[in-house]
Amino acid sequence: GRHGQAADHYRRWALAAADQPQAPEVHIEAVRNLAQAVKQRPDNGLDDFVALLEEHLARWSAAATAGEARWLLAGARRYQRDWPRAIAAYEAIGPGDARFAEAVDAAGQCCEARLTELAAQPQAARTMAAQSAAWFESIVAAESNRSDKRLSPAVRRAVLWAARLRLASAGGYEQVRRLLADALAATGGDDPWCREVETLLMVAQAGGGRVDEAGRTLERLAAADPAALADLVDRLQRLGNNTATEVDRQRLAALQLRAVDLLSRRQSELAPGERIAFARAHAAALAASGRRDEALQRYAPLVRAQPDDAKLGEAYAQLLAAGADRRSREAALVEWRRLESRSKPGSPRWFRAKYAIAELHLALGRPDRARKMIELLVLLHPDLGGPAMKARFEQLLACCQRPEP
Repeated sequence: GRHGQAADHYRRWALAAADQPQAPEVHIEAVRNLAQAVKQRPDNGLDDFVALLEEHLARWSAAATAGEARWLLAGARRYQRDWPRAIAAYEAIGPGDARFAEAVDAAGQCCEARLTELAAQPQAARTMAAQSAAWFESIVAAESNRSDKRLSPAVRRAVLWAARLRLASAGGYEQVRRLLADALAATGGDDPWCREVETLLMVAQAGGGRVDEAGRTLERLAAADPAALADLVDRLQRLGNNTATEVDRQRLAALQLRAVDLLSRRQSELAPGERIAFARAHAAALAASGRRDEALQRYAPLVRAQPDDAKLGEAYAQLLAAGADRRSREAALVEWRRLESRSKPGSPRWFRAKYAIAELHLALGRPDRARKMIELLVLLHPDLGGPAMKARFEQLLACCQRPEP
């Protein structure tokens, strides 16, 4: 049970005879024992564990033990929430590894987490999504030349992640449509994976302007699990948020409302949590389609029922602030102040709330209050939440300092 000491002994023996064929096996025993020790003290020993794994791969990258080391290294990076390195570690696990399908799925989950982390940097997020999508597409392409056209578990997962990430990069709709159509043609089944592919296919059709095709796919999906339809509504909303043109946003919003209408007929089949998600999606769809007053009526009770849901509150505050009348702006100011008080100082949402409050002061004819607020924020937080947010604050400050015409 003295795993730390055992790890030290195994490591010394392996390094002392590094050229011997048994050295990788001895060193991986050091890794396994240190893993047991780290389970007792992950905060103190994880860096040593990562260093040991990197040492193993630096010396014996072609050994039979390297696959295990890569898998453990990827898991450690994921535990550390070091998404770029975790993604790179999972991508280093090759098709010959028994864990390859799991690695493909884990890489996709890390990519998704990294995109969430980059939410305040849209361009960086899109670039990262496109680069990651290309890796998943390469897995699909590598198997497309095989005589056996059945999709392996790894390729099935790669198809889904390639499509999700390509759509998150706000482009490549036709590329995604072809990828998914080919995948469906190769399987011809009717399982949860096929329904997920069809959901993504409909999003790609809509994003690429194939509205009629998207509508037909939507009608097919409407007969499936209502939870899957609720997920589709959410995907359409996210796609609309990432779409550059107003025409595309309006087209997607119309399709989203159509999906909401279909889903509303089956609300009784939804679990309580799914009903709440549906109510949120309905409000977001109304907002996206320009039906602001109806959306506000939907959002208000949701925010009252879930005051701690910052994402919901932010969507409501943004919709209020979009009103040109003084009453809407004053209401938005109250909501943003509430969000600011409930956000961790220095967090991205806290800076967004600060910016929105200053912007509303300016819109309400109080430029001095907005200016003083920004100047104080510069003193306390000179970076202003990062380059992108800092540029927005500086531009707003310049507007506050301009003399009125």
